[in-house]
Amino acid sequence: AEFDYDPSKDPSIPGDRGLSFRTGDILYVTNAADDSWWQAKRITDGQEEEELGIIPSKSRVEKKERARQKRVNFNQGSGSRSNTLDRDKKKKKKFGLFGKSVDRKDTQSGDDSDNEQDNLEPVPSYELVTQHEVNHTRPVIIFGPFKELINDQLLNDHPDKFANCVPHTSRPKREKEVDGREYYFVPSREQMERDIQNYLFIEAGEYGGNLYGTSVSAVREVANASKHCILDVSGHAIRRLITAGLFPVAIYVKPRDVKWILDNMGDEANEERAQQMYEKSIKIEQQFGDLLTAVIEEETLNDVYEQTCAVIDREQSLEYVWMYRLKTSFFRHLSLFQRGSVISNIGRYQSISHTCDVEDALDEEHKAIQQTAYQFGQTEMAPFMYEWDRTEYFPKDTLRKAAQLGFAAIYCRDEYGGTGGTRLDASIIFEALSQGCVSTAAYLSIHNMCVWMIDAFASDANRAKWIPRLATMELFSSYCLTEPGSGSDAASLSTRAERKGDKYILNGSKAFISGGGESDIYLVMCRTGDQTPKGISCILVEKDTPGLSYGKKEEKVGWNCQPTRQVIMDDCEVPVENLIGKEGQGFEIAMRGLNGGRINIASCSLGAAQASIQKTGEYLKVRKQFGRPLEQFQHLQFKLAEMCTKLVASRLLVRKAALALDQNAKDTVPLCAMAKLFATDACFDVSIKMNYYSY
Repeated sequence: AEFDYDPSKDPSIPGDRGLSFRTGDILYVTNAADDSWWQAKRITDGQEEEELGIIPSKSRVEKKERARQKRVNFNQGSGSRSNTLDRDKKKKKKFGLFGKSVDRKDTQSGDDSDNEQDNLEPVPSYELVTQHEVNHTRPVIIFGPFKELINDQLLNDHPDKFANCVPHTSRPKREKEVDGREYYFVPSREQMERDIQNYLFIEAGEYGGNLYGTSVSAVREVANASKHCILDVSGHAIRRLITAGLFPVAIYVKPRDVKWILDNMGDEANEERAQQMYEKSIKIEQQFGDLLTAVIEEETLNDVYEQTCAVIDREQSLEYVWMYRLKTSFFRHLSLFQRGSVISNIGRYQSISHTCDVEDALDEEHKAIQQTAYQFGQTEMAPFMYEWDRTEYFPKDTLRKAAQLGFAAIYCRDEYGGTGGTRLDASIIFEALSQGCVSTAAYLSIHNMCVWMIDAFASDANRAKWIPRLATMELFSSYCLTEPGSGSDAASLSTRAERKGDKYILNGSKAFISGGGESDIYLVMCRTGDQTPKGISCILVEKDTPGLSYGKKEEKVGWNCQPTRQVIMDDCEVPVENLIGKEGQGFEIAMRGLNGGRINIASCSLGAAQASIQKTGEYLKVRKQFGRPLEQFQHLQFKLAEMCTKLVASRLLVRKAALALDQNAKDTVPLCAMAKLFATDACFDVSIKMNYYSY
């Protein structure tokens, strides 16, 4: 909750079951089907309270506040703004790609007028949060004046609880220095530049011609030793650490005024410096206030220190933490190097590999999205990809971590838990994740397609029931179209659903279903009418439904971390409420779903090809024949150039198709088909010839 609510002061609330809450309370919404009123419980210490009450819906809160703001603006004059709210959120603008620009729709405003919107303050109502288990010692970041003093005191007073991490550097090791003690010495500047580009560092910089940086792995090493890693970094590092699943304790020491800083500076008191410290501190709160764990404002530095220790102890004692769901607006701030950074252009080689840059033609917001997804893929997926495939392990925990970043319902509306992104957002994300594990990213893309079908076509009751649990991947989903006797010819499917009273009775089987036997819900395309496409409907079938069974797991040459089975229905009884859309609308749902699905799977192919070219480029630099590196041989240069051309052409076509789908362009359907046809074939060729991915 982002506001206080007292139902006794709300005369419009139905009945007497209103639930009161305050800003910062965690609310579990049990029913959000009504446009104006939701049913909810408070969450205290990670547990649901028994009291179930009624709260105003998100749209009701925002519409009511918008109406109030308009009245205030009218009374004050069109040139003034209401000062009731002190937040400053800018309206989001869509990227410009292929010479086009689109406004990103604001689904929460309740107001379609851009002119009126520009004169209204943003409305605090509710923000989606997710619960994360804490099974490690959390890093600590302190902001504000005297942070160095507090950091030193924590390290000196409690060496058994706090430690610094070992930084990395590209400079050569000096005499008597030990790798892993003073620094981790990276073999070459080029290697460290690649690691920086691959988002393995939370911060980095250049000094004296050498690179220095703090890596995610170094912070994790301290956490694994059961100590708090004390970090002196910028606020942007908070998001990096959240993305890595380390969930830092971020404490802001808030100065009361400039005089408070002067009084605590002691012999070094300097009014000009105190003023600078104060202004810098205020910017921290303005820029990163939504990410801070605690704000401490005390009379003396000793009180600040004691309160800091208390906050750290309290936060570490928690088994779970609540974090805002990362949405597309959030990604804009995730760049590793901000404007003006001394190494913001590090490693931007003018070479063949540069022409395959995944960030080409993307705006800053989409670059940040790509970087976040890529970092997740490299830290949470790539190190385990081979073992997952070898042991046929389905990485549900990793997929749930991806959902915490908003990757499970990317282009679904945020009303019930979707991320509110676009098809281009999704394409960028799936390409980046596929560089870590193609198979896992491909399953996630199918799950996204299923959630979108529910969001786009289901009743409000079904949307409220299923999307929140699918968006967090509490539940997994599968798409069931293909049958033993029909594939792309969706209109010829034979699985049938007969309605009997308040149930559908399903009979038939679906083949090659990704997630079969593991997923919790199955969107089944079945025939409820005649033999034409208009006789097809979409029905949601739950995993434990009587009459639902599965074939044996398919034996595949790859993609083994994504289980594939037949899904068999033998007099399978499903409530009529599980109909998605209307009877006879299934063919439309299937075809519209496949438009996005084709872009998604083509994007996964892009990721495989990108990783293949990257690995090949690294190999050509280090492998030598006849006294020189392979990259100097003209034949191999030509071959690499040919593969890069195929990759870049594929990426442009895929992103153009994604943009067309976002804009509902008239050529959307053929572009989606072209993208899937061209990109999968071209990227398969790249992967095989680069000899990195073989399927």
